[in-house]
Amino acid sequence: LPEYELCSDMSMFGKCWKENNLCAKILPLVQLGRSVAIQVGCDTDKDSCKAAFSSACDNGAFVCANGCVKQTSLSASVCRSECEQVCAMSSSIEEACSALQPPIASTLASICPVECASNDNPDTCPIGTVCEQKWIPPLERSSDVLSFLMQLFSQGGDTEREDTRYGALLLSDDSKIGTSASLLYNTSAPHAVPTFQNLLSNVLLHMSAGSGAEISLTSHPMPRSQGEKLNQIVSAVVNLTSTFVIIIAFSWIPAAIVAYIVREREAHHNCKHQQLISGVSLIAYWIANFLWDICLYAAPLSLSILFLKLFNIDAFVSNGALWASFVVFLGYGLAITPFSYLLSFLFAKHTTAQVLCLVINFLTGLLLMLTSYILGLIESTQAVNEKLMWIYRLFPGFCLGHGLFEICTNSVALAQLGLQTEVDLLGWDVAGKDAMYLYVSAPCFFAVAVLVDYLAHSPLAAATKVLDPAGQVAQMDEEDEDVLAEAGRVASGAADGDIV
Repeated sequence: LPEYELCSDMSMFGKCWKENNLCAKILPLVQLGRSVAIQVGCDTDKDSCKAAFSSACDNGAFVCANGCVKQTSLSASVCRSECEQVCAMSSSIEEACSALQPPIASTLASICPVECASNDNPDTCPIGTVCEQKWIPPLERSSDVLSFLMQLFSQGGDTEREDTRYGALLLSDDSKIGTSASLLYNTSAPHAVPTFQNLLSNVLLHMSAGSGAEISLTSHPMPRSQGEKLNQIVSAVVNLTSTFVIIIAFSWIPAAIVAYIVREREAHHNCKHQQLISGVSLIAYWIANFLWDICLYAAPLSLSILFLKLFNIDAFVSNGALWASFVVFLGYGLAITPFSYLLSFLFAKHTTAQVLCLVINFLTGLLLMLTSYILGLIESTQAVNEKLMWIYRLFPGFCLGHGLFEICTNSVALAQLGLQTEVDLLGWDVAGKDAMYLYVSAPCFFAVAVLVDYLAHSPLAAATKVLDPAGQVAQMDEEDEDVLAEAGRVASGAADGDIV
C-alpha cells in the first residue's frame, strides 16, 4: 500500500493549517479565474491579484473574454458566459485577494503550500508531501473491494460502446461509510436507471451468494400524461405544417421567373429579339438570366434559413436539420430556374405562363408529394410507388417537398422519442436522393433549355414557318399598292441614284 509523508503538523498558522483552512476557500476562486485565462499563479500577491481580476473585468468583461478566446480552447460564447460569472463574484474575489498579505501570507503559495509545492520555497510544502493522509481500505477488506470491481467489470465486459453511453457506475471510497457506488445515467434513456441499478444488484448478489444467482429486471415506465401527449402531437403538427407552408411559398418563385422570360418574347415587348440582333449570343443570354435569377433567389433562401433559426422550428434546426434544409433549398433554386426556362417555351403570354407555372409547381410539389406518401402507406402500391419515385424526382418541386418532409419527419422522430442516435439527414435513405437529383438535374435542364432555343432559331425552324404541310411555298398576303409601285421603281433602275 502507498505511504504518505505529512508536510507539517496542524499547529495554528502552520503550513497545513493554512492549506486546510484558507486555501480551501481561496483556491476555487483562483481556479475559476484560471479557467478563463486570468493570470493568477503561486507568486501572485495581494496587489497583483486584485489588478489581474480588475483589469479582466473592465468594459463588461471584454478583456477577460478576449483573453479567454485567445489562450483557451473555449468558444467565444462560453468564454463570455464564464467571464461574466467570474466578474459577478468581484466582491468575493476582492476579499480572497485581501487575504494575501503579511503576516499570514504574502503570496498564494504561502496559503496553498501543497498546490504550490516546491523544494526551494520555505513557505511551501516539499514536493510529494501532503497535509491530509488519504484513506486507504483496511487490508482485510482490500480483497473484497477488488472482487467487487472484477465482478462489475465481468458483468459489462461484452457490452458494446453504443450501450454504455446510457449509464455508468462510479465507485468511490469514504473513510466513514466505506466503498460506495454512484449511478450515472443518461436522462434520454428511460430504462437506464433500473438497468444499471440491476447491474449493481447482481454484482452484490454474486459476491454474497455465488455466480449461480441472478436478479431479473422488468422495466415498464409510467405512461406519458395527457398534457405531454398533447404537446407532442401539437409540436409534430406544427412542424409538418411548416413543411407544407414552405412548399406552397416556394411554388411562387418559378412563376416569377417564367413570367419575365415569356414577356421578353412577346411582340409588343420583344427585348430578347433586340438583344440577339445586337450581337448577344443565345448562350450568353441564358447564362445572364440564370445568374440574375439565382442572385434574386438568394434573398428568399437566406430569409427562410434565418427565420427557421430565429423561430427555432426544431424539425428544421436540431440534429443537423438546418444544414440539410439549406442544402435542399439551394439545390431547389439551382434546378427550378432552368426548369422554368423549359416551361417558358410552352407559353406565348406571360400572364398565362405565370398562372400555369404556379399551378404546375404546386401540383408537382405538394400534391404529388402527398400522393406519393399515401401510395407508400398502402401495401399493394408500395412497389409501384418506389419505381415511380425516379420519375417524380424529375420535378424540382417534388424534390423540395419530399426532401423537407423526410428531414422534418426524421428530426421530429429523434426529438419525440428522445433518441441520441445520430441520423445523417442527407443520407441516401433520407433526403440524399432528392438533393442529388436537384444538383444533377440543374445543369441538365439548363443544357436542354439552351438546345431548345437553338433549335427554335435554326434555319429549319424558320423554314417551317413559310412552308405549308404539302411542301408548297405558302402564298404571301397581297401587298399594298404603294409597296408594289416602289418595288417596280427600284427594279426599273429609277432608284439607282438615291442615297437611301
